[in-house]
Parts: sequence; structure tokens; C-alpha cells
Amino acid sequence: MADPSIRDLAYRGLAATLGGPVDIATMFMRPFGYKTPDQQVVGGSEWISQKMQDMGIVSSARSPLQEFAASMIVPSPDDLYRAAAMAPSMLGALARARGGLTSNIEDATTLAEKIKALGPEFVPKIEQASGGSVYVTVSRYPLKKDGTPMFSRNPMQIEYKARFADHPSYWGSTISSDPVTGNTVETAFDMFLSKLGKSEEPDYAKAFFSPADKYGTVTDSVMRQTISLRGNPVTRKIEESRPFTFFEPK
Repeated sequence: MADPSIRDLAYRGLAATLGGPVDIATMFMRPFGYKTPDQQVVGGSEWISQKMQDMGIVSSARSPLQEFAASMIVPSPDDLYRAAAMAPSMLGALARARGGLTSNIEDATTLAEKIKALGPEFVPKIEQASGGSVYVTVSRYPLKKDGTPMFSRNPMQIEYKARFADHPSYWGSTISSDPVTGNTVETAFDMFLSKLGKSEEPDYAKAFFSPADKYGTVTDSVMRQTISLRGNPVTRKIEESRPFTFFEPK
């Protein structure tokens, strides 16, 4: 494999700096049974590094020693936490500059179109909050004999609220697509199908943070086939949580 370029080392070093606080938190959680692979720990250095590689910002060439040396360019603890706080928005800006991400409203529109394609009885509504978050809710109308919706009747509100934003959620939503959770439009659509009873709940992540203390948690939720005490196959939800910081601490 070719040696990494100076550009690769610079960005890999930046990833190590951005993900430093999450890496440290993950390291302390390992002895307590936290087993999520490094590349799947949202906000960690390997996760950020892989996202950069997926975007085409860096090549696949790796050199751990040189990357470590590059990460030492920003040794200040204050700078380290400042960088970690900026990581999600920085990655989003890089990706959008390279055409790697769509906007919140575009993602919400894509989801709404997928839901409408399920049938005329489903009427999604897109709302944009003042803070920039975009929400999708869905009404379900009864159908006439000719298959058209009865808009004169009160619709059934489906218990579903998808959110698209550039920051994690602190209000209630069924599923949030943001840089911290990494949930996609497809994941949000699969979650909608599960609310209709058409599929199992998808694997997804949920993140909540407190604007007051500027810290939060990310919980990975996965559905896994296991065996019950009676020897029967059952599907169980398995969740693992970890802390994260999104804003710069005072």
C-alpha cells in the first residue's frame, strides 16, 4: 500500500484531535463491557477518519506513527475540547463542500416522497423550526371506494416524527438524522415502516443533549436474533450508550 500523503497525514491528525475526548471516554468505558468497534463510535477519531475517507478527503493509506505525530500539532487541552465541539459541524461543512451531503430540507423532502409513494392515504407534512431543524410528520386519511383520500374526514395522526438537523436532539422525536447519530433518510423511512407494522425496527442511534451542561449521550439501538430460555428464536432490542460533548465547555 502507498504511503500517506502530507494531505492525508494532516487530515488524519485533525481527526485524532477532533475525536480525542470521545476516544478517552470510550477507553474508560471498555472495562465495563462497552464493545462497539472504534470506527463505529460516533465522534471518535477512527469514526471521523473513516468519514473523511468515505468523502474522498483522504486516501486509504495509513501510517499510525506519522498520524500520531500530526495530531500533536494541537496539544492544548482547551484546543482539544474546542475541536471536539466543532467536529460534527466541520465534517458537515466539508461534506457539503464536496457534494457529499444534502441539506436538511432536501433530506426531509426525500423522506416525504418515499412516504407518499406508499399510498394516497399517507400525507406527510414538512416543518422547519427557527433553529434550522426540519421535521416530518405524517397523517393517514381514510380512502374512498375509488382509492382517493377523504380529506373531509379527520386523519389519523401516526406516532412518528422524523428530524433532520446539524446538531443532536433535545426535543422529542421518533428518529433524528444528524452528524452525531449518523442516521440516514433510509433509516428514517425504515422506522416509519416499522410504525406501520410493515417491518422490524431498524438499527439506529439516538442522541440527547442538555443545552444547560453541554453534554449528552448517544445510544446505539440494534435488533438481534437470540434464543429464549425455552430455546425459541426471539428478536430483542440491544442498546449501548456512551457520552459525548457537542458544544465547547466553558
